[in-house]
Amino acid sequence: MPEKGIALLRKKIDSIDAVLLKAVARRFSLMPEFASLKRENGLPLRQPGREKELISKRVAFGKKLGVEGRFVKKLFRALILESLRIQRKQIRKGK
Repeated sequence: MPEKGIALLRKKIDSIDAVLLKAVARRFSLMPEFASLKRENGLPLRQPGREKELISKRVAFGKKLGVEGRFVKKLFRALILESLRIQRKQIRKGK
């Protein structure tokens, strides 16, 4: 009996993980266009003020949802770093 409950919960987690990964993929799919716009407008790829503001807002929202702030910071720092990697790749490709 407990195995069925565990299996059901694992299926739910698998489904949630798929939604998360699709959202991350959608976020990253915007990066090439974002990089091109930054390049065209002479903006730096990295904008520390914007990053700080974004993380602060996401931490506050995460806390409302019961998600530990330290985890949210790590998650969004990782997303930002990967977003920057994708943007750098696009800019090198566009040269």
